[in-house]
Amino acid sequence: MAQSGPPRRILGFGPFEVDLSSGELRREGLKVKLQDQPLRLLVLLLESAGEVVTREELRSKLWPADTFVDFDHSLNTAVRKLREALGDSADAPRYVETLAKRGYRFAVPVREREPAAPTALSADAEAPAPAPHAAPRGRPFASRVVAIAGVLVAAALVTYWMGARPGPRTQPGRKLTLAILPFDNLSGEADQEYLSDGLTEEMTTQLARLAPDRLRVTARSSTWKYKRADRDIPRIRQELGADYVLEGSLRRAGERVRVTAQLVQVADQTHIWAQTYDREMRDVLVLESEVARSVARAIAMTLAPEAEARLARARPVRPESYQDYLRGRYFFNRKTEAALRQALGYFQRAVAADPGYAPAYTGLADCYWSLGASSVVGGLPPRQAMPEAKAAALKALEIDDTLAEAHASLAFVHLLYDWDFVASEKEFKRALELDPDYTAAHHWYSHCLLPLGRMEESLAESRRALELEPLSLVVNTHLGWHYFYARQYDKAIEQYRRTLELDPAFPQTQRYAAWALLQKGRHEEAIADLRAASGALGPDPEVEAELGHTLAVAGRRAEARAVLEGLRQLSSSRYVSPYSVALVHAGLGDRDQALAWLDKAYDERSDYMPYLGLEPMLDPLRSDPRFSALVRRVGLPSH
Repeated sequence: MAQSGPPRRILGFGPFEVDLSSGELRREGLKVKLQDQPLRLLVLLLESAGEVVTREELRSKLWPADTFVDFDHSLNTAVRKLREALGDSADAPRYVETLAKRGYRFAVPVREREPAAPTALSADAEAPAPAPHAAPRGRPFASRVVAIAGVLVAAALVTYWMGARPGPRTQPGRKLTLAILPFDNLSGEADQEYLSDGLTEEMTTQLARLAPDRLRVTARSSTWKYKRADRDIPRIRQELGADYVLEGSLRRAGERVRVTAQLVQVADQTHIWAQTYDREMRDVLVLESEVARSVARAIAMTLAPEAEARLARARPVRPESYQDYLRGRYFFNRKTEAALRQALGYFQRAVAADPGYAPAYTGLADCYWSLGASSVVGGLPPRQAMPEAKAAALKALEIDDTLAEAHASLAFVHLLYDWDFVASEKEFKRALELDPDYTAAHHWYSHCLLPLGRMEESLAESRRALELEPLSLVVNTHLGWHYFYARQYDKAIEQYRRTLELDPAFPQTQRYAAWALLQKGRHEEAIADLRAASGALGPDPEVEAELGHTLAVAGRRAEARAVLEGLRQLSSSRYVSPYSVALVHAGLGDRDQALAWLDKAYDERSDYMPYLGLEPMLDPLRSDPRFSALVRRVGLPSH
């Protein structure tokens, strides 16, 4: 009987194992071809898993002093071949991390395993390096079954591996927090930035809807500061309270995209999942669903049946439609009239290319109601823009009634144009039922509650929005806006002061701060703030009207009348709401003119009318029965 040799050592990680005695790398029992030098490099990294192995250490152990080679070239080649064998990526490494000018680190836990049991396959069979690709259209059914089975096996292995890992310690009932950092654009072309930005935004939306009762996804406005910035994980944990961070990159070549994504557990900075996807542009929506499922598995989160069903409904989309949709969102997020008009054109092209793509209709709705609402951006008459917004939102919901964004878009129209507060509240509640952490819905639901006199509920919604996006200038400003309409002017001024500490030149905060300063009798400060806002925003009819009103109240009547003339001239080149003209006349004490222009604002369905009963700048008109009748016609309670 032959004497047994030394015990075999097998180091395992993920689906791989390295048999140190035979010098073999295997994946799920199948041999993976790997040359000697990359294999030796792998063993060195495995034996120091989690620690940095410096380039000097690698030189001394792999290329002794008497070995005459181009060390840098040889090491880079060995690392590249090792990554190819593991299906790894330098852009978003799941196994081998590069620490610039220092060395390398093996990023996942390594443990010793028992030797794998023999498989029915030949011991000499070799497994190809993993490189997931989208299944080509028309692939035979049997091949698809095999591919699906492979995915399920891999998912089971990930789940098994993750089950052995300690997750973040959470109190019962506390949500886990996931921060999605801006995906890097590796295409080498600045005009492809909309793709990486759009993918980040779409992934944020997808993941936020996975399990809203157990997972909170940090809002886009809070993570965008990390775009092209140092991504120090402890700092992200401190600033965002994140348990996990998802980051990645996108590279486009023609009609194909390569997306890499990796999930990091913040507490110990370990990489717990990573994947590289090569897809046709038409399959990007399916890819987003795959990433969402993988993240859920990696953090051991069971999805509700409705979430699974929603992910399963992901379908291919025409590449030109998806790209135009992302371009539309890119410009929509700039929130200027010119950018919104560009976005509108892209969304129109997107629905023309793929009439069944629901999010593109939501984009159309958002552009139209924003352009039709003078209090938001303005630029189009409400009677022209708002019916288009409503039709687009209803079409989106006809295609997919689980889109929280489409319910919110419809709620905006009900609030700002229909003045149907019951229908608006119903749609906001449905949006928040579908996505409880949807900041914009909390923000605008607060707007809906305010004219109804439900001040405490409105304040709670405003504060909830701020909890979700503490760094958002718009949401911070809105809380001051709430205090203003609650006539708590000192609180409003204090909130605006805090917001201006985040950005001293944010024009909307300067604008609304002026409203509160005016009510406190601080006329010159209010005028200065409005002039600063006007300088930043350009010829904005709403800001000009507020400046005219403030000048009139301050006794500078000639300047106020000059503003009126300026509005008349401006109306020849763009839409000017009658409400704006009424505001200047109210400041001048021209009651009949102010009420006449408010009647025109009613006829044109101005989005300021829902706040008629609250507006302090219209207080001089409140004793007039015509004003009270107008408030009732809008459907508002008396205040």
